Amino acid sequence: FYIIKSGECVVTQTQGGSAALEIATLETSGYFGERSLLKDEPCNATVTAKTDCVLLRLGRAEFDSLLGKNLQQIIDDEIQHRERLARAAQEG
Repeated sequence: FYIIKSGECVVTQTQGGSAALEIATLETSGYFGERSLLKDEPCNATVTAKTDCVLLRLGRAEFDSLLGKNLQQIIDDEIQHRERLARAAQEG
């Protein structure tokens, strides 16, 4: 799980053999990697620094210790929201 302390990142995703599609831009205070952390699923997107970035990294143990299990529902909701945005961008 990564939190962007400063900078800007681009999130891209590929489907089949198609070219990478930009699905989001993340800025300071944005985050990524939550799906892999919470759902034990492989990464489904690529995050690339668009500008110089400073990232904070939390592993599973640190995440659970600092944020607790109640945050999981909030992040699950955010995952669903991002999936809807990604689908809309692909259909778009």
